[in-house]
Amino acid sequence: LVEAAAGGYFPLSFGTCAIYAGGGIGRARNDYGIQRIAKINHNRWFVQPSFTFKNDWFRIGMGMRLILINFPSGNIDYRIEPEDIAVIQGLENDSPFIFPEFGGNMGIRINPVTISAHLVVLPAPRALEYNFDGSNFGVGLSLDLHELGKKQKKAGGKTKD
Repeated sequence: LVEAAAGGYFPLSFGTCAIYAGGGIGRARNDYGIQRIAKINHNRWFVQPSFTFKNDWFRIGMGMRLILINFPSGNIDYRIEPEDIAVIQGLENDSPFIFPEFGGNMGIRINPVTISAHLVVLPAPRALEYNFDGSNFGVGLSLDLHELGKKQKKAGGKTKD
């Protein structure tokens, strides 16, 4: 999947508000074993507002992504089980779809490192009929290079804040 978006952040007294709009293209590849593969192309458009609360050591955010997704074409190995072929053909025949995704993330910041976790939920029964993942969870570790540079300058006696 390759996506691009445009939008902006707006500072608030407690954190930030952001809104983005964008789109992407990609291909899903499903392997059914014994060289039985289905590939389906998709493109999608989205609008994504979000809010984040943050202070010096903690951040929490939530957002929603409204997605318009289309499955214009695919390549199916017809040795796949008929039930799975029906689902893939249904995606192509019934699209485009509009689905909401809701997400949240939480992180603890120990300058210059942030440890975070996120959860995304797709509360759309129709999406589950087509075997979409209903949710995903991830953890992350990030390093703020700007903060790291400030710490190194302070250690060297050259503070420029």
